[in-house]
Amino acid sequence: MLPAWDGSYRERWLLSAAVGNAAWVQVIEVGIDWLTAELWGIDDSRIVGDSVELGRVAVMSDEIQVMEGSLQTASDPQALSREQHLWMRGHYSFAELRELVTLLKEYPQGLRPMELNRIVYELELIRTQKGNKPSPTTLYHYRRALLKLGIVKRQGRNLVIASDDALVAALVDYLTEGPGLSPEERHIFAEVVLRNVECRQNFFDLFMPNDGLYDRAEFMTKGAPVIWQASRERKGRRVVFSRMDGEIIRQIGTAVEIQAILYGLRHWARDDLLLIDELFREDIGNLMFPIREPGSAPDATIKQAILGEISPENEWTVLSVQDLIYKWGVGLRVPVAQVFNTIAQIYRKHPDKVALIATSRSLATLTTASGFREDFELRNYLQDERGRYISHIRLHQHLREDTNG
Repeated sequence: MLPAWDGSYRERWLLSAAVGNAAWVQVIEVGIDWLTAELWGIDDSRIVGDSVELGRVAVMSDEIQVMEGSLQTASDPQALSREQHLWMRGHYSFAELRELVTLLKEYPQGLRPMELNRIVYELELIRTQKGNKPSPTTLYHYRRALLKLGIVKRQGRNLVIASDDALVAALVDYLTEGPGLSPEERHIFAEVVLRNVECRQNFFDLFMPNDGLYDRAEFMTKGAPVIWQASRERKGRRVVFSRMDGEIIRQIGTAVEIQAILYGLRHWARDDLLLIDELFREDIGNLMFPIREPGSAPDATIKQAILGEISPENEWTVLSVQDLIYKWGVGLRVPVAQVFNTIAQIYRKHPDKVALIATSRSLATLTTASGFREDFELRNYLQDERGRYISHIRLHQHLREDTNG
């Protein structure tokens, strides 16, 4: 008989075991760390990908699979295989992964997963975006990512830094402290992600003209823009990735695919690794495009591109901010924020020759259905010092003559 769970763990996971043709299902609520570490005397050093070895446990099931907060029977072997490659789930940042690497650096012999968790909680090394301590489930996702990316490896039952890997050794040498990643840390993390075959096949290959290996520099210079559009159908949600000419590259629809690709890898590439940026247009959809290293394209280059849009025939030219970031952000492979900063610089230097035309937040987000979507679409608007959302700028003809800034 299984010992009763005392409810001391906040994280509750669902363990479902089916016999034969699902004639009956036994449901047991457990804490995942308690389940693996206390009940059967194992820890997640025996977790490989998303499959959990339950050892001698007498549950009548062919295979148990970890899936988004639940343990369920894997009735479809092909689905199980696909989802084992979609481990990029969980909400975390690479700065938080760095904190775990920094911790493991202090323990050359490594730490067992439960020991690592305990130290993280005792020292309060990591906080979520809301300022809370990470849950055991979140820490599991951290450890899994480090293992999958080859930054950490198993040495017996301990987790140790894979210091025999040249990239990982370089990362350890550059470890810093602070809320974000240093450029060196970001570059190395990007290289580690791009060499991972599952990360490439599930996301980054969408941007590349040919399959095969590529590094960060090649991705930034050779990658092409990708459009994604989401829709709801009778069977659920569907996300389509396509090229600028309309050619469909890939379609996804399962919850695991969407969480791993759209909200996992996409966020890594855009928010942490700065490999891509993103904008939204009503006539196109959501456009992701590779960007060069921030600052590698001089602001003067962007400025001249913008001023080149001024009509030589009219005293004033009105330009759409969305058109500018679409044309020159994508064209020059620079972040949207850098285009915005250049427009702000032109305005500050020539306030008598530049007019900022604002729109209301409600109008800018008229078609959105959630606060999350509002925030995303507002990325397309320059926000001035008064907090207004700028949709257009009006430039005087004389600015064409100001080629030296």
